[in-house]
Amino acid sequence: ASIHNQLFAFIMMMSCAKFMKAVAFGLTLGGTVVLGQPITYMPGHLTKEIEGYKLSEGLNMRVMARITQKVQFDNGGESAEPFHRYPDFGACFPHPEGLERGYVYVSNSENTVKNGGVGAIYFNEDHEIVDYKMILKGTSKNCGGGGTPWGTWISCEESYQGVGMWQVDPWQVGSGELTAMGDKNPDQGGRRAGMWESFTYDTSGADGGVNRYFFTEDAANGPVRRFTPTSNNLEWDVLNDDNGQHEYLVLQPNAADPTTGTYRWSNNLGEGRASAQAEYNYVEGIDCRNKHLYFVSKSMRVLYDLNLETMTYEITSTITSGEIGQPDQIFILEPSIVQRSGSSIVAEVDLHTMFSDNQMGELLEPHEVRNLGTNKTDRHLQEDGNRPVMYFTEDVDSRVGIMAVDLDRNFFTVLEMINPLDPTDETTGVAFSPDKSRMYFCQQYAGLCYQVWREDGYSFVGDYLNIKYHTRVPVKPSPNLDLLFQIPRQLNAGDQVKSASEQYTLKQYSNGNLELLKGGELAWETGIAGGGGHNTVFQGDGNIVTRNAGGGVVWKSDKTKAGGVKRLYIDTTYNVLVIVQTIDGVESILWGAALADSDEPTADPTKAPVTASPTKSPTKSPTKAPTASPTKNPTAPPTAAPVTATPTAQPTKNPTTAPSQSPTTNPTKDPTLSPSIATSTSPTPEANVDQPSSGFLLIGSSAMWISIALLATVIFV
Repeated sequence: ASIHNQLFAFIMMMSCAKFMKAVAFGLTLGGTVVLGQPITYMPGHLTKEIEGYKLSEGLNMRVMARITQKVQFDNGGESAEPFHRYPDFGACFPHPEGLERGYVYVSNSENTVKNGGVGAIYFNEDHEIVDYKMILKGTSKNCGGGGTPWGTWISCEESYQGVGMWQVDPWQVGSGELTAMGDKNPDQGGRRAGMWESFTYDTSGADGGVNRYFFTEDAANGPVRRFTPTSNNLEWDVLNDDNGQHEYLVLQPNAADPTTGTYRWSNNLGEGRASAQAEYNYVEGIDCRNKHLYFVSKSMRVLYDLNLETMTYEITSTITSGEIGQPDQIFILEPSIVQRSGSSIVAEVDLHTMFSDNQMGELLEPHEVRNLGTNKTDRHLQEDGNRPVMYFTEDVDSRVGIMAVDLDRNFFTVLEMINPLDPTDETTGVAFSPDKSRMYFCQQYAGLCYQVWREDGYSFVGDYLNIKYHTRVPVKPSPNLDLLFQIPRQLNAGDQVKSASEQYTLKQYSNGNLELLKGGELAWETGIAGGGGHNTVFQGDGNIVTRNAGGGVVWKSDKTKAGGVKRLYIDTTYNVLVIVQTIDGVESILWGAALADSDEPTADPTKAPVTASPTKSPTKSPTKAPTASPTKNPTAPPTAAPVTATPTAQPTKNPTTAPSQSPTTNPTKDPTLSPSIATSTSPTPEANVDQPSSGFLLIGSSAMWISIALLATVIFV
């Protein structure tokens, strides 16, 4: 039977009352229904400039809030207090009484000791701002966090002068309560202080039905932690369990292919720290879905995917031709189903709005659901389903924006800042409204909060046109390297260097542009043009810097790492310009740029492809809407005074290691790669070529959709 007939049969087997409620919720508030509207969203095609950002074609956005200024409501009113400083990680939560009561976007404040906390912008069901409150005050450097299964927010203090991780009810001012997660540190007076970053959970039953909670530590030796309370209930108090068990992630790479391996959980903190230092340091964003745990190392620029059932993992480099910065926070969107008519969508429903995780499994498993760990696609409905997409923000680097990667490891840019005033600024707090039609994020140091939407009216899990992908740069070089020169070296205006094969020429122009020619044809350039007397220095630390006649920096790669021997090559297998660093005989790629005429690798394509497959992508979410209000959740907007925390010590500046370890280089100034990390594994065609998506999901015969419409009509009547 066709998929839509099977779907219809499954739905009709559900209890009538439950199905009617699901349909009403899914077709009204839980999913976007737009009749006959053409699709205009083209992810990765940065054609629009709004509010200082380049946006993908078909997107629009507005500034919702600015630091030190009161938040302006859409009805003409304004907040009683100004928007908080240093907005960081965020998330959206529906009202516990239903989306018709609106939703809230919570945002951490990574302000200094006792000046941090959590702010909350409240919306009605039409995505209009109706209120703003500080729901937690007096904490220190609230950086990351995450939602719980019961609809509360975990806000993590990234400071040894803090006290730990806070649980906050988004709908109740003053509800903040310190959790039992995090190690009690005798050096910190027994407080659970640390460089705590992000939080997620697994309630899928992957681990024998035991509910698990995970969080990260942003330090060179900071292990990913697993917290297991003594109670398996899903409620507020389980995270206050002082008798809960803390365990630490230990990765065990495969010798033959270090991009894969097995892992285990140890109750020995020292063992966890050693593994983190060697294999996955400076971890920030973490998310869990469909029995897989995902997290990113911002210093190694690597995405980790742990299969919670098989206890295996695989890793993927986040270095691409799109110059992605250090990956920071991550957010996964789930797919929806759509009904199309020609080039238009006539209906769109978010599957997780209508069905629980278990029902989703029952619904999808008969329809060729393929596991991420095997075929690299997750909940891909036959060949035409929408694909889950992981969105992530960028920490300090040459570009600032929102990037995304589908679960085939294809990267693209959603939006990016134009000429940031502060080069150390970063995007934070990417989240989506419960109906997934609005995306929210902040610009931390500028203190701005944005709302983004699709101009065609569909949600971000809806269909779209073609995607422009980045070219992925391998982390491990191939044997086919054409040498340009050993670093350090300076190129002055008019200098040119031929490769060992004499096929490539690197030229420095007086106006600042650095060009790589292949057989006389342009293969890559920095694109600098202005004035005269420029030169480019390939520094001993691996950074490439172009300066004008006055010594001012006009372009830099900002990819530095001390030690070892560094050379500039063209990797002819993957058609990329790379700086290869060799330490103790181990080679790793420190910096890379894809060439304009990228072709498929001539080597074994299953080992380390550089390009991204232009196939379809978006959708997935870290937490589903709570099925019940939390135990401390009121139903009215907040009115009480916010809770005030009382950490006692003064802060230190940006500690990057746990107290028991010697300090290491700050990753914001030293974004490096582990020499043991190799690239991902799917063969791929030419990169950065616009190609239309092949096929779209068509769910629903006339009978099915007429039946749904009749049921919905009964509900509303």
